[in-house]
Amino acid sequence: MTGSQILAIPSWDWGSISSVRWQSVVFRSVENRIPDVKGEAGFDSTITDANGIVLERTNFKTSNGEQAILVQNVHPTPRTAPFTITGGLWFGVLVVLAAISRYV
Repeated sequence: MTGSQILAIPSWDWGSISSVRWQSVVFRSVENRIPDVKGEAGFDSTITDANGIVLERTNFKTSNGEQAILVQNVHPTPRTAPFTITGGLWFGVLVVLAAISRYV
């Protein structure tokens, strides 16, 4: 089986969305059924497992002003997400059918 075993997400979010941005990482983990690592340049960073469970989460800086480092063991799991198994084929077919039906 080909495909990613872990998803690395470098980001530099705006301050207005930084407090909720880590939550999208949880959804991406569940959606793709692979561990995700979000490394943030200005705010928080997150490590989730393939089930969307947050293993580590921290602010950019520690309480005494030093940079924070996240370390966590993640285990690749069998990628059984429907989108991963079909390679997006059925989703692509549905998009094409929806576009055709819109113009018909």
